[in-house]
Amino acid sequence: MALFGKKKKKEDDVKKLGFGFPATEKRQESDREGITPITKPVPPPPEPAPQPRQPAVQPQPVRAPEASRPLPPPEPAKAPAPAPTPAPKPAPVPRTPAPAAKPEVKPVLEARPAAPTMPEKIEAPRAPAISKLRPHVFLKISKYKEVMSNIDKIMEHIKGLKSSLKNIKEVDEKESIKIKESDELLVKLENVAKVFDKIFSNPEK
Repeated sequence: MALFGKKKKKEDDVKKLGFGFPATEKRQESDREGITPITKPVPPPPEPAPQPRQPAVQPQPVRAPEASRPLPPPEPAKAPAPAPTPAPKPAPVPRTPAPAAKPEVKPVLEARPAAPTMPEKIEAPRAPAISKLRPHVFLKISKYKEVMSNIDKIMEHIKGLKSSLKNIKEVDEKESIKIKESDELLVKLENVAKVFDKIFSNPEK
């Protein structure tokens, strides 16, 4: 105990002077970092103990036959199956002789037919008459209403013109009557003037 106390005192004196052993310095650094050096090796985990292998199908105990249970009756003997009868063979088909080869017949070339006679004059096809043709006008549905409204306006104008023509005819008839009457008056005045002219041309009579 005295020796151990002296040794510890020497180590404390060396630390105070600033000198330290490398082993103690490493231990102090590891203590500061929080890492404890492993001195002993870690033993491996123990292996599991081998278990005995069990058979896939477990044997069942054989039961003794019951004395009270009656035995089944023996099966009747089966009659032997009859042997299959062989199928009858088909009758041989008589072979027919092959037909004799026919001689080759060469086609006879017919004479070339004569060319048809052409007419002297060939008349050109005439166009259909214009009067038989009817004009076709295709309009869009959007334009149809506009066209029909214009046609209605035109019909109204035509009715107005007809009424004005009728009025003109009536005025003409009235004017013609007045013209006739004025013509008759002129003829009468002309006759009176002739009478006065005869009277005043021979004042002696």
